[in-house]
Amino acid sequence: MGWIHNANAAVARSVVGRYFRLEGSGHPRARKGSYFFTEIRAGLATFFAIAYIISVNSTIVSDTGGTCVCPIDSPDLCVTDSAFLLCKQDIRRDLVTATAAISALTTFCMGLFANMPIALAPGMGLNAYFAYTVVGFHGSGLVPYQ
Repeated sequence: MGWIHNANAAVARSVVGRYFRLEGSGHPRARKGSYFFTEIRAGLATFFAIAYIISVNSTIVSDTGGTCVCPIDSPDLCVTDSAFLLCKQDIRRDLVTATAAISALTTFCMGLFANMPIALAPGMGLNAYFAYTVVGFHGSGLVPYQ
């Protein structure tokens, strides 16, 4: 059959395979079609999707300016203000960390407690609505961030 089949069978017979109810584990409620390498490929695809969400989500939310102060009378919405842009860069860095941490925590909990291979991350659609419609670019929307 090949080394992949042998590796799938070996992992399925292990404690890990039985816990995650891989096919061939001998668990009474084994999940049909769930093999070790199939789950690894799915995990890698999910990882890249989450990595995309982490980078884009932080950019979207940091476009509001966060807690950085942009004067209302600024003609270009602080696009050329270096102090504001540095502050915004710090906000973005914090958002990357927060998004990654909460995504890792919730995904880990979903896998461990629910035994479901589902990744959880903040929704970009609602964040985009909040950032560009409600708060606006650099706080120019209807509701200021502060």
